Amino acid sequence: MLREHKIKKTYAAVVKGVVSLDKQLIDAPLHRYELANGERRVRVSSEGRTHQIRVHGLSIGHPLVGDDKYGHETEYKGPKPRRLCLHAMRLDIPGYAPIEAPLPEDMQSIVAQLRAQKKD
Repeated sequence: MLREHKIKKTYAAVVKGVVSLDKQLIDAPLHRYELANGERRVRVSSEGRTHQIRVHGLSIGHPLVGDDKYGHETEYKGPKPRRLCLHAMRLDIPGYAPIEAPLPEDMQSIVAQLRAQKKD
């Protein structure tokens, strides 16, 4: 079902900056490569076929908060995260009830703090 794209996955992410739309479609193919030191990376490339939220966020200028690999050079003045701010919040598998997971407390706290900063 995964290969046939029949399973729908929905993620929540806290990103750096303000994305202009509530929902934005990013459909840039990615390419995996390896650095000289052996570290694996991914970049937007017409040669690739995988998709990764972290690299797509970076490609539109909004890397994920807490991402030490992609976009850590991008300035961020919000609350310090304990981890990468990405959460798999819903999984829809044909023939089964949706599987949902509420936003973890640490991400809820960061979102609340960012909203409070925005009001100031």
